[in-house]
Amino acid sequence: MYNIPVALSNVYKEEWVSEVDFFGWKQTVFSGEYRTYVEARKFVHSLNLKKSSDWSKYCDSGKKPDNIPVGVSGVYKNKGWVSWGDFLGTGAVSTHKRTHWSFERARAYVRKLNLKTRTEFSIFSKEGKLPAKIPVGVFGHYKDKGWISWGDFLGTGRVANQGREYKSFKEARAFVHTLKIQNWSEWKAFCKSGNKPDDIPGNPRRAYNNGWIDSKDWFGKE
Repeated sequence: MYNIPVALSNVYKEEWVSEVDFFGWKQTVFSGEYRTYVEARKFVHSLNLKKSSDWSKYCDSGKKPDNIPVGVSGVYKNKGWVSWGDFLGTGAVSTHKRTHWSFERARAYVRKLNLKTRTEFSIFSKEGKLPAKIPVGVFGHYKDKGWISWGDFLGTGRVANQGREYKSFKEARAFVHTLKIQNWSEWKAFCKSGNKPDDIPGNPRRAYNNGWIDSKDWFGKE
């Protein structure tokens, strides 16, 4: 409708009262005294709400007692408010307020899970099985705190290269020994044949710079 302005309060400033008056909204004004934070929290715990959006829906339902405010975090800001986890009784803590384990402790815990790949770790985390003390984004959180690689973190020894995870040097070398390849020409031909597993690098010298010895060792030649 083009004959109704957007800036209502400016156009009708001489007659304007409020949005409540203009739109005909029902407004409930509580003139009494709100419950203390402890009392309000005790009541809310009985509702078994899980997150702040659940609280908003509950308030919209009309079931909320008048002596408990809608904007609880603001009203109780300096009167006992801790967090939504504390108010709702879930114990949840905002990510930016969490205290995480050191890299060494997190790595020790994760290695016991026997996860083999980054994908398995991601699935494990999404299922809610990861302790809150270990961040979901482990690479970013521990980047400058001891992080080496996914192979090191998971305890698989695998080497990451351009987003791909390779077998550990010992595993890859053991596989290559079974092929009875004699030289680099045969190795290149094998790589081009399409038979090479994706988790074994075509350029082992570059991928395994921390374990590489020489071509005789790689091919298993005495």
